[in-house]
Amino acid sequence: MPELAARSGLEHLVLAGRAGMPTDNPGVTVTLVQDRALAMIIARKGRAAELRNLPTEPRISMVGGISFVWAGPGRWLAMAQPKPAEAFLKQMREQFAELASVIDQSDARILVRLAGPNARDVLAKGVLIDLHPRAFAVGDAALTSIGHVRAHFWQTEVTPAYEIAVMRSYAAAFWHWLMHSADAYGVLTESP
Repeated sequence: MPELAARSGLEHLVLAGRAGMPTDNPGVTVTLVQDRALAMIIARKGRAAELRNLPTEPRISMVGGISFVWAGPGRWLAMAQPKPAEAFLKQMREQFAELASVIDQSDARILVRLAGPNARDVLAKGVLIDLHPRAFAVGDAALTSIGHVRAHFWQTEVTPAYEIAVMRSYAAAFWHWLMHSADAYGVLTESP
C-alpha cells in the first residue's frame, strides 16, 4: 500500500510570495517544512538515564543523522529528512526497543521555518521567554506558548532562524498569528 503524503492543514493558507510591509528586503522568510518525518520518543519508567546521548536540557542535537529536540524530562521530538514516516518509525522503534515508546507525529504537527533579520522580533511578540542571543542561541530549544498556541521551537542559525512545531489542530490559528506578527517587517513566504 503506498504511503499517504503528510498534510499539514495549512496548504490552503500558505501562498508563496510577498506580504506585509512593502520593502526591498523582507525582514522574515516563512517556509512550511514538509520534508520531515517526526516521532515523539518517551523514555520508559526508569530508563531515561540509558538514553544519555540525547539532550538532557532544552537543546537540539544530532545523533546518527537524526535530530533530537528535548521536549521535557525523558522526552524528545525526533526528526529525519527526507524519510518516509513508516520507515523512520520502524528505525526508531528498533533503536529504542525496550528503552522508550515511539509515537508518530508526522501528521500530528506542522513544522514552520522562520528566518531573517527580524525573525527574533516576530517571535518576541508572542513568547514569554528571553530571546536575546545571550539567553537563547543556536541549538537552544523551548516548550512554550506562541501567540496563545502551545509550541515547541528551536534556533537553527545565528541569522536568526527558528523551526517551530505546532499541533496540527492549531495550525491555522498559529499561521494567522505568525503572518500578522510578521507583517510590519515584510514577509516572504516560500512554497512548501
